[in-house]
Amino acid sequence: MPVECIQLVTEDNLDTAIKPKLPPGITLRKDGRYQGRFTCQGKRYTLYDKNLRTLKKRLADAKYEAEHGYYCTGGQVTLSNWYQTWLEEYKSVVVKNSTLLLYTTSYERYIANALGSRKLQDIRTIHIQKLYNDLQKSGLSVGTIQIVHAVLFNIFKLALKNDILIKNPCVGAEIPREEKKEPRVLTAAEQDVFLENIRGNYYEPLLRVALGTGLRIGELLGLTWDDIDFNSSTISISRTLLYMKNRQTGRFGFQFQTPKSRTSKRIVPLIPYLSVLLKDQKKYQHALRIARGPFWTPLPNMDNLVFTTKNGTPIQEVYVVKCLNSITEKINRIERQQALYENRELVPFEKITPHTLRHSFATRAFENGLAPKTVQELLGHSNINLTMNLYTHVTQDIKVREMEKLYHIFN
Repeated sequence: MPVECIQLVTEDNLDTAIKPKLPPGITLRKDGRYQGRFTCQGKRYTLYDKNLRTLKKRLADAKYEAEHGYYCTGGQVTLSNWYQTWLEEYKSVVVKNSTLLLYTTSYERYIANALGSRKLQDIRTIHIQKLYNDLQKSGLSVGTIQIVHAVLFNIFKLALKNDILIKNPCVGAEIPREEKKEPRVLTAAEQDVFLENIRGNYYEPLLRVALGTGLRIGELLGLTWDDIDFNSSTISISRTLLYMKNRQTGRFGFQFQTPKSRTSKRIVPLIPYLSVLLKDQKKYQHALRIARGPFWTPLPNMDNLVFTTKNGTPIQEVYVVKCLNSITEKINRIERQQALYENRELVPFEKITPHTLRHSFATRAFENGLAPKTVQELLGHSNINLTMNLYTHVTQDIKVREMEKLYHIFN
């Protein structure tokens, strides 16, 4: 027989070369396609494919998914069942612990009771919409509802990829909207008042470094003395410190975590004033360590933090927030007395948060002519648009001032 007449027989062309011995449940149809059937929990499933090998794999996958309630035809899996699969098999291996905690908190608080017991295949867009509407009526912020939407959308998206659903019910549901608020920023005058009223406060060094560097609160609380280079007057940002619940034990505790994004790892220059302040902080902490003696009890692997409690333990963000609230109340108390004495209208000092100090740093940077790209790098933003969008209020003022420089040309 001539060589060119020899036909290589493979599994893909068995139907044309010789009549194959097919596995149980698979038959060859007249149209050339293979048909596979199986029964699970009293339900019949049928699949077709031109390729025998592909069909065998699809049948094996479908049998597994049907047995576990995941298969889209008649699947019995509930939202809570699939949420656990989504969380453990897909998310726990790729996202940070703080993000996992955000997912679990959002699901357990706002989704589980309303939709968790429903079968995936029975959930419709109207059910999602009702959930969002009910959450809004209960007073939940739009930002939190957006997080709920993101969690649900991702859960259903994965169900689509696994052929458990044919449509994402979150598509078409409308998220409540709210007007975008400008971030709270201290004016130059307010900043002077703030600095005057934190004198002598235990948190004064931390607050001054926050205002002078723009670091996130978690980055500040996670700073160690190894991160401070007094020779080059720089701070290296390589971690954040969070107080959060351990998913395995259910207990709360401090955890170091990598920064928010790749660009969050950065080196921030220190102005001379802050270098002196941090040197004084180191001396004060050393003296405090000696004075406290056996009461100085830092946590394991957290004995070199720049900012600690008076016992050497890490500081929780909530206590910084309480401190800022106390300072605000003090300023307003003084303002009420002054307004009454001067017989004028009260000018309240609005609430501030740790993020207010970060925004205020960026605003001072723009006001003093720092380039947007430099501000972006100092803040650790992932892209320049985020920086510019956050500070449109000040960048617009700068544009006006810059345009005024052209006045003499056209006058």
